[in-house]
Amino acid sequence: MSGENFVRGIFQDDSKKRSPVMGRDAKINLELAVKIQRILRFYLGILNELMMELFLLLMFYGVEIA
Repeated sequence: MSGENFVRGIFQDDSKKRSPVMGRDAKINLELAVKIQRILRFYLGILNELMMELFLLLMFYGVEIA
């Protein structure tokens, strides 16, 4: 295989070969990603609230934050 054909093979548009319908594995991966995203958003939201409460408590007691 020549170098030109190799480069052409890497950059060719193969989107026409793929079916527009999502495969079973892709659907499972997408559902899993959505579940993980919801869980992370939930726990990061709780963490954000706790950090804000801690910050307000420290301000209330006059502790300097360096």
